[in-house]
Amino acid sequence: MGDYDEGLFVVDGKFGDDITPEQAEEAIWNELNDFKTADITDEELQKVKNKIESSVKFNEMTVLNKAMSLCMAELLEDANMVNEEFDRYDAVTKDEILKQATEIFRVENCSTLIYQKS
Repeated sequence: MGDYDEGLFVVDGKFGDDITPEQAEEAIWNELNDFKTADITDEELQKVKNKIESSVKFNEMTVLNKAMSLCMAELLEDANMVNEEFDRYDAVTKDEILKQATEIFRVENCSTLIYQKS
């Protein structure tokens, strides 16, 4: 979802019967707040970039996926974006990640939806 909506970050999960929605939400916020001050190593960042590169390349293996990527890129901006996708990810720095995390992971930016069994 975030690929198509700038600044969108979705967290979802399931919690056990002994956990309240409030406890789950508090745990999520604790993790997000920890991430904003995380010390991201070069090795961790490279692992993520490698995973993205393999995902992008694997997605290009079928004609249908390539066509869908071209259509989505054209819808968003320009079909040529598919040729630049990995380069955009590869250009991301640790400082940019932390800056965006600080801007995005704020309580006032949050919309929470909780589904409960009846």
